[in-house]
Amino acid sequence: MLGGGGVTGVAWELGLLAGLAERGAAVTEADLVVGTSAGSVVGAQVRSGVPLEQLYEEQLAPPTGEVAARLGSWRWRGWCGPVAAPVTRRRGPDGRRQRWWRTR
Repeated sequence: MLGGGGVTGVAWELGLLAGLAERGAAVTEADLVVGTSAGSVVGAQVRSGVPLEQLYEEQLAPPTGEVAARLGSWRWRGWCGPVAAPVTRRRGPDGRRQRWWRTR
């Protein structure tokens, strides 16, 4: 049973499985591998036939060719606008204007 955790979960789980295999556990010979999210990715990688040591080494290699994502406020408003939209502007306890949000 492998859990989630995004990219960090993939790296963590592959490291854990590599450590167990190094200590003699037959982690690649399981009859059934169940995983959620990142765990499903790790499970598929482990059962793919690629040696666990190679999968672990690939996690340790520096990233190449990846571009960091940027999320400006205009995108945030575009994605969240249908879910949460400003309703009114009121004065807060300190006397300054504040935005109040309505959620659907």
